[in-house]
Amino acid sequence: MNKIFKIIEKIFIFICIISTLIGIFILFCSTHKNEYDIVRINKLYFITVNDNDMKSLFKKGDLLLIEEKDNSEYHINNIISYYSTDSNGNVVAKTSRIIDGYTNDDNTSYIFMVKADNNDEQVTVSSDDVIGEWSSNKISNGSTIFNFILSRLGFFLIVVIPFIVLFAYEFILLICSYKKINYDNI
Repeated sequence: MNKIFKIIEKIFIFICIISTLIGIFILFCSTHKNEYDIVRINKLYFITVNDNDMKSLFKKGDLLLIEEKDNSEYHINNIISYYSTDSNGNVVAKTSRIIDGYTNDDNTSYIFMVKADNNDEQVTVSSDDVIGEWSSNKISNGSTIFNFILSRLGFFLIVVIPFIVLFAYEFILLICSYKKINYDNI
């Protein structure tokens, strides 16, 4: 019986270590969001794909790793993410391919023409709205998992509940030890 408790205890400790690491990740990501709720860690952004405009490379629900660069480092055919306003007036992150670009007269701002796959519409994007360039790294359907982990429910299920279960388990072990000590003294 004691051997089973030791195995269960090791499993619970492993779960708590994983839960602690995920909790630290959640806290870190929650404190590193910008005003548009995009997680930014140093020069790396985690962008959720919200449409199928670039379906040849990624689809809605994918999580993209976008690297911030100097505006002079963006070139034609680079895939960039940028801030755009949707039909409801909300600022969203879009991802498209650069098809042309130029600087204004005083060389302080870059203007990019971007276009999604199979889309005749071209959009002009100011360098102030550019988030960064796609680093060729994506997690298919990763935004669902990422958003769940960062939600309150995800935090509760992944971090809080394992600690409550571990606490209950340790409490039961304490009671069993106490009963054993008292039983041995009789």
